[in-house]
Amino acid sequence: MGRAKPIMIQGTMSNAGKSLLAAGLCRVLSQDGLRVAPFKSQNMALNSGVTADGLEMGRAQIMQAEACGIAPDVRMNPILLKPESDHRSQLIVAGKAQGAFAARDYFARKKALMPQILEAFDSLAEENDVIVIEGAGSPVEINLAENDIVNMGLARAVSSPVLLAGDIDPGGVFAQLYGTVALLAPEDRTLLRGLVVNKFRGDVEILRPGLTMLEDLTGKPVVGVVPYGRFDIDDEDSQRLLRLFNTPEGQAYLKNELHLDDELIEKLTWLGISGIANVLCCIKMAKYYEFTERDVVGTVLTDSAVMYGSRIQELNDRYGAYNPHEAAMDHALHMLGLKLDNMQELTYADRKRVHNLKYYTWVEQQGKTVEELNALWYDTEGTWDTVHAQAKDLDDLINAFNEATGLLKDL
Repeated sequence: MGRAKPIMIQGTMSNAGKSLLAAGLCRVLSQDGLRVAPFKSQNMALNSGVTADGLEMGRAQIMQAEACGIAPDVRMNPILLKPESDHRSQLIVAGKAQGAFAARDYFARKKALMPQILEAFDSLAEENDVIVIEGAGSPVEINLAENDIVNMGLARAVSSPVLLAGDIDPGGVFAQLYGTVALLAPEDRTLLRGLVVNKFRGDVEILRPGLTMLEDLTGKPVVGVVPYGRFDIDDEDSQRLLRLFNTPEGQAYLKNELHLDDELIEKLTWLGISGIANVLCCIKMAKYYEFTERDVVGTVLTDSAVMYGSRIQELNDRYGAYNPHEAAMDHALHMLGLKLDNMQELTYADRKRVHNLKYYTWVEQQGKTVEELNALWYDTEGTWDTVHAQAKDLDDLINAFNEATGLLKDL
């Protein structure tokens, strides 16, 4: 296998959509049968994840690795900066913390990190057909250009062609793209192969005259107009872990790589999709409140994996047979890499808003009245207290059932 060919996505600014465009390229190229890996030399984000070997990297590259169908690897993001204030960040190199640095101190030393960046890139390039590189911010922060290690400085170092994306959603995309091209150094302009208009809404025919004028002004083709989309990429935690816990390949990973004992592996098969979600919520809560090994969190396993045999087969049909790489990726992404997004400490009004969501299942589905729904909120004595008072009777019924069936005699 020869050395991988690179392609780089840069943006006119932060939030131009570089991460998703790069992920899309990763997915399409991997689906075409190529061996693809993502790469971002330096990422500044608090939103990090942990690889299967316990190393830290940017969440965007973890997501892009998933788009490639491979396990995340810190070589894909050798430098991670985690801001601690407006002027100070924690520096992570090759997945390991190196301490916190003031912006000026890091700026003075970042060029010295280039050999480690290129070592990581070269290593990935020897193992793949294509490396999809993501830039950061804008490539024409002209005060930073001399020591650039993430945009055109990296593109020159690895001889990568570049696509430049502009965000049309807030307006001003023609100025964004034209101004960026105009400020590029001549040698960097030769690496720029095309322009992308991202997050477009509306009729592209109305946009087309402007695209033609932009091509004439910049001398670069507009290679694509990408429609605006809403993406919820991290919504598969429970279903991914369902495969990890309930396939022979996943269980082999749990035993051989994580060294779980057979009893615990067997108990993990008790968890259905909702039960797994409950466990993951506990993990997120423990992270949020900074719990330690001295804290205990309890939850309810609201369903069993026995209910989801057909779903596991559907996932196998959709993604292909499960394998050790998928197992490592699912463990890293959907358990170790859980984020603290979608977390909120609820006020009284917030809790009542969540309660009101029951209108659909309580009133529309079950035919209850709004008064009965409101009683669950206001009439504690007549609702929840009566439920709790049934606990002893329910226990007696359960014990009688277990005795009559002999269910517990062999346990």
